[in-house]
Amino acid sequence: MFKKTRVYTAFITAIMLASIISVTASAGPLYVFYSSAFHDHMYTASESEKNTLQNHYYSGIESYAYQGTMGWVSTSYYDGSMPVYRFWNETTKDHFYTADASEKAQLEANYYSGRDDYVYEGIAFYASVWGNQVYRFFDPIHYDHFYTNDLYEKTNLCDLARTGYTDYKYEKVAWYE
Repeated sequence: MFKKTRVYTAFITAIMLASIISVTASAGPLYVFYSSAFHDHMYTASESEKNTLQNHYYSGIESYAYQGTMGWVSTSYYDGSMPVYRFWNETTKDHFYTADASEKAQLEANYYSGRDDYVYEGIAFYASVWGNQVYRFFDPIHYDHFYTNDLYEKTNLCDLARTGYTDYKYEKVAWYE
């Protein structure tokens, strides 16, 4: 067992500080947008994409309205993170996000075989491999995927779905924040 000396304490503090800085240097809010024209929720960690969407919305070019933020993610990889992949379906006007590499591969295979219209857009952001859960819902009527990190909102949507007051159906935990 190590004897806790000043050198040992300084070393451990430096390691912890370096890991915090490397994570928070690229960490930021996950921005949430909604298009009532498309019935589509869109999520981005990119400040420039957020600004472009807001500027286009206010000028009438785009239909995505800014709704706020949902948790914290990173724009670059760090130990203890996983990529969250973004897809776009031009036919149904739906953005889809997954941290599941096999689900990503299946969507890509379906696209290239002509069985699905989800086009891979790239890594949207990096999420933690543990922490608060982000829940995924799907509305098959409007073809919209919706994500929330709010347990109350998840429970409420599940209750509303059971009673027929919403078309959103719970799918699974999408990623962690």
